[in-house]
Amino acid sequence: MRSINSILGLSFSVFGALFAIFNYFITYSAPLISTGLAIMIIGIALSLIPDSSITQRTLKSMLHSSMLNIEAILEHFDIKNSAVYVPTKDKNVVAYIPIYTNPHTPSIESYYNAPKSILTRLGDTPAIMILPPASEITQSEEISREASLEESLNYIICELCELSDSVKLVEKGDEIILEFKNIKFMPEAARFKLCLGSLHSSIAACVIAIEKERAVSIIEDNGDLRKNIVKMKLY
Repeated sequence: MRSINSILGLSFSVFGALFAIFNYFITYSAPLISTGLAIMIIGIALSLIPDSSITQRTLKSMLHSSMLNIEAILEHFDIKNSAVYVPTKDKNVVAYIPIYTNPHTPSIESYYNAPKSILTRLGDTPAIMILPPASEITQSEEISREASLEESLNYIICELCELSDSVKLVEKGDEIILEFKNIKFMPEAARFKLCLGSLHSSIAACVIAIEKERAVSIIEDNGDLRKNIVKMKLY
């Protein structure tokens, strides 16, 4: 089993590399290319750090940095559509976001069959593929395979990332309702929240997609720091 540092290191290394390549070929922005390379280097360094050395403050800073880089991509393409979180065969999660609003919503099959590239297509709809912040954090070896979905959410969001005091879960058919109490860290990233939800709900969507082995989208994300209600749809 991989340690949490190696998991996070791999996640940030892959994201940094993809972000740098994306900006090299698409935006031609030297600062954004440099940012991607810096994130990749941080990820490599993180994978070499013993687990006992990482702090929640460091983890939050890295998650925030990942959010801001995704925000830059969404702003560049002026994307305002909601993401669908799709589990992969290697127990990871990617998020697909249509670039344009089409009269016809892409079928859920098109999300599973979409090419794994930053600029991709959902059937006839242009889209981008994003690696959500901490998409690989759900593979932490500290998570018991016998743990319930609610227990896994509480471990990752409340204990590991310290983003909330507690998470409660209610399932109603293909809808999942989450209640987050006392949000401790909610970075300002309006476009990210519009497309992928708030940071804690984005991480929760990744956990749910992997645990349920089904695609997930956030359909409602309301509330304040004291109580945040998030509704998700399973496909």
